[in-house]
Amino acid sequence: MQILICIGLYTSAFIYAPLFYGAVFVCFIPFFVVICALTRSQLPYIVCWAVLLMTLQWWPLITIIIKQGAHPLKYCIPIVCLLLVVAGGLLTGLLSVMANKYIHCLYARVVLHVIFWWLFFEWLYRYLFFSFGYTLSYPMLPLAMQPGLLKVCVYVPMALLMFCLLLAQVAGASYYCYGNRIFLFIALISYLPFGIGLLLPMDTSQISINAQCGTPPHSAAMLDDAQEIAKCIIDARDYEYVIFPESSFCYDCLSDPTIIQLWQEYIDENQTVIIGTHAKRADQWRVTACCLTQQKVSWHDKSFLLPFAEYVPTWAPNCFKNIFLRECEAFVPAQTDMSNKCFDLLICAEFFLSKDCWRQMVKGSKPIIVLVSDVWAADSRLSDLLLLFVRFKAIEWGRVIVYCSQSRFIMLD
Repeated sequence: MQILICIGLYTSAFIYAPLFYGAVFVCFIPFFVVICALTRSQLPYIVCWAVLLMTLQWWPLITIIIKQGAHPLKYCIPIVCLLLVVAGGLLTGLLSVMANKYIHCLYARVVLHVIFWWLFFEWLYRYLFFSFGYTLSYPMLPLAMQPGLLKVCVYVPMALLMFCLLLAQVAGASYYCYGNRIFLFIALISYLPFGIGLLLPMDTSQISINAQCGTPPHSAAMLDDAQEIAKCIIDARDYEYVIFPESSFCYDCLSDPTIIQLWQEYIDENQTVIIGTHAKRADQWRVTACCLTQQKVSWHDKSFLLPFAEYVPTWAPNCFKNIFLRECEAFVPAQTDMSNKCFDLLICAEFFLSKDCWRQMVKGSKPIIVLVSDVWAADSRLSDLLLLFVRFKAIEWGRVIVYCSQSRFIMLD
């Protein structure tokens, strides 16, 4: 029962974040009540917890994988994800069993439980799947609905706040199990940074971006799509920036020089147009963004691609190509930056998954423009989770983020 309560609270905090974001403050207490008395015979509880965590919280992603995949191997992806999470949960559970059995000091056991499960969630967030984590399962994410709760991340790392969140709930569970008031005091102290954040003044950015999102309809002809983008540029003459989501123009924009000339023809003198498109250079396909002014053309090629969805890793068998790519050619990552003085630009997975990009964004101060293609997720809760992650990063980095997708266009400060 405790496991079911934990999973229900945890899942609702993500799926219905505007209403239940506060559930992350208590959702793990029932689980840690089990952990405090965990023995080897109770390890199936951890397996059950990992399976439910995977199935419920990741359900939007699983359904999209199955819906979009074109090959029977698509079912392997959720299974592998599940096995990895279960393996991580089992390893952490075994460490907790050993702590309960061999560590006689109650306070030391509590600290070890916090460390073990903090490492587990940081692994989920940063390192699951080896090259990237599943960033949309991070327990701190729902708190982005109330920015004040995370305000102290300006002064302390987000990972430390995550540690405080788990410490508070392990201490709360220990108070419930053992009745020691010291644990209640520890829990209250651990929640204190979030309360302090609510008292800190909220900074109002002085940055203002006069931008319009372009969402042209797609047709079966390249020149027709180019004309639709040109019409969007004409309709947005009053805006300084006109931004089109990732893959708005799903053709090789370099194949016909007149296409870019067509777009530049309708750009005003002080206007910048950013178009998510594709380009083929030296027989290699790139996911790219074309930044246009009247006189200049610059490019930002996507440097972090989604495995199997945009390219097939070299270690994977060739049969994996047709899971999502079908008969399409794979893309190639690149390191091309348009070096714009006014903004930083990231394309989809660069923002959501690339730790190298995260390290760069922490150091900057310019607005960040994020181009995303969410057509595949527009009819699911995953689209809401993507926006929730954007809110989270805007708070953590202290940056203005302009998020542009086919379903959402929003500036977050």
